[in-house]
Parts: sequence; C-alpha cells; structure tokens
Amino acid sequence: MAEEGVFFTDFYVASGVCSPSRGALLTGCYPQRIGFGEFDGFRVLFPGDGIGLNPDETTIAGALKDVGYSTKIIGKWHCGDQEEFLPPNHGFDSYFGLPYSNDMGRQAEDITIDDHNRREQL
Repeated sequence: MAEEGVFFTDFYVASGVCSPSRGALLTGCYPQRIGFGEFDGFRVLFPGDGIGLNPDETTIAGALKDVGYSTKIIGKWHCGDQEEFLPPNHGFDSYFGLPYSNDMGRQAEDITIDDHNRREQL
C-alpha cells in the first residue's frame, strides 16, 4: 500500500482497556455508542457476564463478508463469552482464540476469578 501512496504513521483507539477498545475497532463506533462504556460498573467484560457486543451491530468482518470476503479472527475476543456474542455471530467465518483475557482464570486457591480481576480495576 505504501508504494501506491498510502502510508499510515499513527494509530488511535477509543479506549485504553480491552472490551471497549475491541468493540470500537470492530464497529468503528465510540464504545459508549455500542453499550461498551461500562459493564455493570466495571471497565471490561468478565467471564460469564450476560452482556456483550450486540449481534445487531455492524462489524468490519460482517461488512467484508457481505461483499464476498472470508473472515477469521485469531486471538483474544473479549466482547462477550456467551454464545450470542461470540465471533461467528459478528461476521467471522472462523475463530481461534480466547473469549476473554488469559488472566481471568483462577489465580490462587483463595482468590476467585471475580475478586482478583475486579480488585485490580479499582
């Protein structure tokens, strides 16, 4: 692309944390416009949350698929781990990755998933 005159030197994202930034990159919308400003008072989604990226939102994958492209996502999704929020419901033909952060599993015998992660956000 650079040889043809397109050269990108800067990159910006709408949030400094996982879920809102991914939602913004996927949809082209500010996180607040797609319900990703906060999640029950927290800055990111947690495993088992009953909320996520609305399947009715238009994503870049959905838009590309509509014009004949094949789509795949590899890596951390973090836009909701319930079935209706997963990548295949947002225009991706295939998905290989984690539905949430790799540090959102059990950390120690005496710390629960929610206690550990929510405490770090405060």
